[in-house]
Amino acid sequence: MGRLVRFPLRALLLATLGVVPLLAQSGPASATYEVKVRSGLTTGSIRDDLHDTKLMGLAVEGAFPAFGKGAIVVQLDYSYFPGGDYDNMQKTTFDGRTLAVTSSADRRKLQLEGFSGRVGYRAPLFQNADWQVGAALNRFRSQEQVSGTLRPTNATVVGQYESLAYTPEASKLTTSFFAGIKYRLNEFVSLEGNAMAVGFNSTKWQPYWYTGAGTPPPVPVGTVKNETKTGFVFEFAIGLRL
Repeated sequence: MGRLVRFPLRALLLATLGVVPLLAQSGPASATYEVKVRSGLTTGSIRDDLHDTKLMGLAVEGAFPAFGKGAIVVQLDYSYFPGGDYDNMQKTTFDGRTLAVTSSADRRKLQLEGFSGRVGYRAPLFQNADWQVGAALNRFRSQEQVSGTLRPTNATVVGQYESLAYTPEASKLTTSFFAGIKYRLNEFVSLEGNAMAVGFNSTKWQPYWYTGAGTPPPVPVGTVKNETKTGFVFEFAIGLRL
């Protein structure tokens, strides 16, 4: 999965951490740090495009006391959305002609992977529990795996068949927002749940015989469409204090 992530993280991490000295000016000077194992369930556009509901990831958190009993929380996340295989086969072409469904195929799988820098505020809710809200800047890379062949029933030559063997990729900066609860089991272990609105880039290959976009016969070739969308993730994490 790591091969999808090929972008520098230094600027993102420095920008995220740079706000801490400005905000954490009150409260006791006693920061805490955690590593987390994350998982989650997706819904909305992110589930629909990925054809899967899973999130897996890791995180490193620093909490800096501020504003009375609260704390400014800074976190660096790694997130992996594995996606699921699905059949994208359509029955007709853009001009109303029929595709030979029994001898055509269009298989897809979209994956997302990348890093996020979060900044939030956390304050006591009840004994051993805190509420938290915040925002994140994401850098996700999306990759779609496309395979198959499209064969119009009235194609006059084999060259009019459209071969699908592509792995289009794209990356983009997006924003997210989160709210949740953190519960401390003891001095070293905590549980956390967040609801997140996650911005992501959806990459989708558009075959020529579906849309008419791209290169026409005798050797039809489609094109890539990228859209920025927002989905929802219910995230769960277990943290270990360092």
